[in-house]
Amino acid sequence: MLSGDTPPTPAESILRLVQVSLVTSRWIQLHAATWTLDLLSPFWRLYVHDAPGAVLSVNGRQIPIRPGYPMLVPAWVRFRTTVVGQPRQNYVHFILSGFPASLHRGLFPEPIELQPGDLPKELIERWRTGLAATPAPGCTATRGLPRKNPAGFEEQQASLQSLPPAGPAPEAYAWAAATVYAGLASAFARLDVGQRERCQTWLTGSDGIRLALAAIEQRMGDPPRNTELAALCGISVNQLIRRFRATLGMTPARYGQERRIAVAAYWLLNPQRSLDEIASAAGFSDRFHFSRAFRTHFGVAPAAWRRRHAAVR
Repeated sequence: MLSGDTPPTPAESILRLVQVSLVTSRWIQLHAATWTLDLLSPFWRLYVHDAPGAVLSVNGRQIPIRPGYPMLVPAWVRFRTTVVGQPRQNYVHFILSGFPASLHRGLFPEPIELQPGDLPKELIERWRTGLAATPAPGCTATRGLPRKNPAGFEEQQASLQSLPPAGPAPEAYAWAAATVYAGLASAFARLDVGQRERCQTWLTGSDGIRLALAAIEQRMGDPPRNTELAALCGISVNQLIRRFRATLGMTPARYGQERRIAVAAYWLLNPQRSLDEIASAAGFSDRFHFSRAFRTHFGVAPAAWRRRHAAVR
């Protein structure tokens, strides 16, 4: 929306509220031996390929990644990958903070093939140029954007062993982010009437619990109690629980655990962090309680999830 004459649509309002945090962006040369994956994660992926051959499988449906047609894979979508040949892939992984998983699943249950005009060609070229990468054998690039945590701070260089000393051009962050926003704008523009109504329900309901949602994000290692969250919102505990259920379809405790598990999944991509450290940072009493909760959300134990996603770090 370019003027103030027309009120924003629910989808536009959501885009104004969420925060995009880049996880990593690189280009790689795909190989069948290394790009045969089974993935489910709390972050989004944007793929741009220069040749055919790569296929995503979602619920038994085969979705080819066609050259010139960017593919947006939403968070919380389980998919498998296969490839024939060696197409070059530009990708960016990113997190939408402030966008609940329940809404992810309801609005974006499967990958979204964007049209060639959805991402301007010049934008993609600037993104590629900014990465300034040279591929290494296998499913690894030798250069790319350093991985960031959900709050947007760079991790220590020691955790980035797959990156060379020389980094990408500084403007690569901006071009990667611009590419992501262009893709998201196209995805939200495709929402149907029912999906827009879900957006409106979330926007209306979340206003009354926004301070509680922010507190949950800020205190991953020390989850706030319902009494604290209710006090922040100026309502009773019973009102807090009712609003969470009406807006998010779950209690504050369940929502908080879902968010902590999502952030923990991101931390698992860092091979330098132990399961005990991650469990503590995510507010779990020990790794066993963490593993049980993680398996409930992802269907596998944290260690298995880490191994499965090692190829896409």
